[in-house]
Amino acid sequence: MQILDGNDSEVRIELIDSQKWQHYIENEIGFVLPLSQHRWMNNAINATAQSNQLSVDELWELVHQDSRLRQQLLDATLILESRFFRHLPSLEYVTELAKQYQDNLANDDSGQPFRIWSVGCSRGQEAWSLAMMLQQQDIVQYEILGSDVSLQAIKTAQQAQYNAREKQSIAPLYYDYLEDVADDMATDDLQGDWQVTDTLRNKVSFKYHNVFTSTLPTPVKHHVVICQNMLIYFRQFDQRDILARLAAQCVLGGHLILAPGEALFWRHPKMKRLAHKQVNVWQKIAD
Repeated sequence: MQILDGNDSEVRIELIDSQKWQHYIENEIGFVLPLSQHRWMNNAINATAQSNQLSVDELWELVHQDSRLRQQLLDATLILESRFFRHLPSLEYVTELAKQYQDNLANDDSGQPFRIWSVGCSRGQEAWSLAMMLQQQDIVQYEILGSDVSLQAIKTAQQAQYNAREKQSIAPLYYDYLEDVADDMATDDLQGDWQVTDTLRNKVSFKYHNVFTSTLPTPVKHHVVICQNMLIYFRQFDQRDILARLAAQCVLGGHLILAPGEALFWRHPKMKRLAHKQVNVWQKIAD
């Protein structure tokens, strides 16, 4: 069924079987969108169909076969909410861990960098925020990996170009790591006003990754795995599976950091929850 807009224009909005599409998205990436966000999902489905000159029924048939359409739909459906220096206590906790690691490294010739994995990194704000904080503390032996299931988000994170509004959440202390985007450097699809400097780009990388699957973005284990405000979109039994995989990617003695109040039900024989007033943090106590 189709509904014309008030001007009887060519723009058509089709009624969506929300339950069917929600089930499809959940099977693909595990996300369970609340009823309050079904309108967002329905708009994303219509927009994806229209941009490919398809009806919603045609999109339903093709999305199961065409990986490009599938990813375009998921990118349109996912709600990429993040900002620079979001939940500062968690970022400060990671920075302190990195400082302790670098101090200990002074007596160690192995030279292994302090590795951080930002899971569900959205458009990269958390990863770049951490890089700014580490660099400001003269921590140089580190590597940060950001991953997300949205290819569009990963593209933005890799470009590291952002608009002027996002700069407002960054303290002037870190402005040395930002630079204006030259007119010939701005891309048509991103239109960034400023970008992260090369000083940080050499330490931060981004990869596509579906955390709902057992595959990993890298076989390397990390000293910190930080996953904030993502688990709320998964069912509790899926959260357990995801957290078990994230725990497995921590080095012995490493830390897993979640958003405050997230997954307080979780228990794991190899992980110990640490007491902290502001940070929801676990430490790996056994391999």
